[in-house]
Amino acid sequence: MGKNCQANHNGLLDAQHSLLSNQSLFYVTQAICITQSGKEAVFTPPSANELASLQIDSSHLYTGPLFWDIWQIQQSFGKDSVVTLPLDRVPDGVLPLRILPYAFAGDVSVQLSNHLAQRGLLPLHRPLRLVLFNGTGTMLGDTLVGLTAFKAVINSIRKVFPDIETQAVLAWNARPGVESIVQRCPDVQHIHQQAITLHEFCKFDAYWDFSALLALPGYNTIPLVDYYLQNLGVDPVTLPASEKVPALALDAELCSKARELLQSITASAPCILIHAQASNPLRSMPDAALICLLETLLESTRWRYVAVLNSLPSTIPIELRKRIIDLSEWSSRSINHFFAIMACMEALVTVDTLAVHAAAALRLPGVAVFSTIDPDLRVAYSPNLTGIRIPGAHDLPAWGRHKSGDDWPGMEAVYESAWLQMDWQTVLAALDHKIALNNSYSICEE
Repeated sequence: MGKNCQANHNGLLDAQHSLLSNQSLFYVTQAICITQSGKEAVFTPPSANELASLQIDSSHLYTGPLFWDIWQIQQSFGKDSVVTLPLDRVPDGVLPLRILPYAFAGDVSVQLSNHLAQRGLLPLHRPLRLVLFNGTGTMLGDTLVGLTAFKAVINSIRKVFPDIETQAVLAWNARPGVESIVQRCPDVQHIHQQAITLHEFCKFDAYWDFSALLALPGYNTIPLVDYYLQNLGVDPVTLPASEKVPALALDAELCSKARELLQSITASAPCILIHAQASNPLRSMPDAALICLLETLLESTRWRYVAVLNSLPSTIPIELRKRIIDLSEWSSRSINHFFAIMACMEALVTVDTLAVHAAAALRLPGVAVFSTIDPDLRVAYSPNLTGIRIPGAHDLPAWGRHKSGDDWPGMEAVYESAWLQMDWQTVLAALDHKIALNNSYSICEE
């Protein structure tokens, strides 16, 4: 084997080892109950005899996306309330197969067939049992896109294993609404909201682990849906672009109520959505830039009304407020309310957040403005959307990052300055083009 080939091979082995080394088990030293956002997690400790012999029963060992479970237990009950163990302490031949990325181990169906053949389990006379650790992430947009890829992967696996049962173990810190999105996926039969026991885990044939989602290969270097396909074990090039666009099953009753609410305010006049806030300030639009966008939109286009889903800054001029509809109270009730009100819009301008992926699913024409990544990483397969970067984004200090950290106060002014250089007329012209392609009407003045 040549030096370059050997180096590449060693790199893949190192990456595989890195993926596997993150996995662990834990047990609690006392009865534990933790609560968060209306949900509850209960953990049972080993008996005194188990602890004395260091032979912990598998029903008292927990695994899955563990970090936030362990963190909250330790915060509430002390550091000594949790004992962690490496997953490799479990004997060979007991654990399910860790499905590796396509680049590391080939197609997921081949990985599964080889694993089951080695264990003498082929042909299978029962459902193939699979589990997703951390779902497809803790964030709403990641989850929506990840489940789009997951559906395609399950369809691929079914060609080899027609009978499949799939479950998801969500991280304890998953954002409210993630479970609701996962529930919409017909390929997920059961959802766990806390770490599962080793006893439960060993009932599965194989699993995917997105616990360290940002560290998996391809994140923010290839389009998000391709990243998921790759890490679920499928070659992204085998899936047509049309199947890489998210899909949404909407609540018809909520959509009807949302439409009635909007019509009562606008008298059925077209309404555009401006979505300026992401879950992190690094990807959000500063108030001063939002005001510039609203002034440009309302003064130079035919739009009579603009909707927002976040509370308006107090510095919005009074004359603009008359044509701005604050729907934040409605959209914040649930993720279903958010999707329903978006479905009533004619177009949108948004930052890099869930609204981008929801608009793709709803085929809503729009422009997405990005501050930290190449737009093609999010909208490459969405013909209804145009992606635009803020001026000089590639040279700004947080390029390539998804979230700001403790260093945000030191770079906030730099990002606000870049946002204030946005040419909103160019953005609205791009929006007009997308609306025209979607057989809608033109918003730009003649």
